[in-house]
Amino acid sequence: MPPRRSVRRTSGTQANPPPPPPQYDLVMFQVAVTAAVAAAMSQISTDGAGRTGSEIELTRTLLNRDTHLYAAHEERHGFPGMLGSIDCIHWNWRNCPLAWNCQYSSDYQGAPSLVLEAVASQNLWILHAYFGVAGSNNNVNVLDQSPIFDDLLSGKAPDAPFTVNGNEYKFGYYLTDGIYRPYSTFVKAFRHLIDPRDKYFKRRQEGARKDVESAFGVLKSK
Repeated sequence: MPPRRSVRRTSGTQANPPPPPPQYDLVMFQVAVTAAVAAAMSQISTDGAGRTGSEIELTRTLLNRDTHLYAAHEERHGFPGMLGSIDCIHWNWRNCPLAWNCQYSSDYQGAPSLVLEAVASQNLWILHAYFGVAGSNNNVNVLDQSPIFDDLLSGKAPDAPFTVNGNEYKFGYYLTDGIYRPYSTFVKAFRHLIDPRDKYFKRRQEGARKDVESAFGVLKSK
């Protein structure tokens, strides 16, 4: 028989467990959405519109998320109904196959790249990401392929109303730069500044858009 190993015991008290991480409301929604979807998939009940229990629960979770985003962005930037800032960034593709170089290259980048479209909030939380489009595309081309408006177009997006200057709107909006099309879900800065209020709005809009630029900066530093 092999000899038994002696077990060395130490006296003393055990170390205290580390404290739990801080709870960030908006960040935790990313976990909450995933948990809500997983839990609701087991439900089979439907409502009058024919939606399953999982769709009902997901709608409630997204509505709760949008409500918190409204409050956070209005407090931080002064934009009621703001969901986040949307923009694109190019990532260099060093190992791009030689046969794909032209398809994934552009005059602006000069090297093969992939495009990431993202929507970010003020605490660097990314609530939408669409990655993998060829670098020869611009922001508008990427948006045409992006699924960001799929739920809105199919009628599955929850109503998240907000009020501005006495007018009630049904859905939130995103802050963009000047390249995007003039959709009702996009809010851009004024191009021709005439009134002092236009200059003030442009300054606040561009300041709020730094949220997504900060998120891209953190991603590129990793």
